[in-house]
Amino acid sequence: DPTKPASVQSIQEVERKVLDVVETSALVVEELSKFGDADEKAVIASCQKLMASTKEIHTEIQNAISSRMEVKAFENNDFVAKQQARFSVERADVLSQRLHRLRLILETGKPDLEMKEM
Repeated sequence: DPTKPASVQSIQEVERKVLDVVETSALVVEELSKFGDADEKAVIASCQKLMASTKEIHTEIQNAISSRMEVKAFENNDFVAKQQARFSVERADVLSQRLHRLRLILETGKPDLEMKEM
């Protein structure tokens, strides 16, 4: 939608990519649940797509936060702006950790008990 600000469009694009990663992981889980009948090639292809998408999302989030921190520093060189930027980085790190754990689950096929705590 051209009427939305670029920042909103960027967030929505990242959200679409995250949803795609979740859908891909669901396909992998579904395929792996076939116990012995899983299509190994499909699982490998989906896992590769998942890992590539996860890396792309992580990089995109880091870049967006970094550029926002630079802009924010010039707009408001005060404590509140810096705290908001730090909070954004922390949120990106948490998201990155969750995506990494999800990738590990998909690679190993073993549940990560730490994920239940989140």
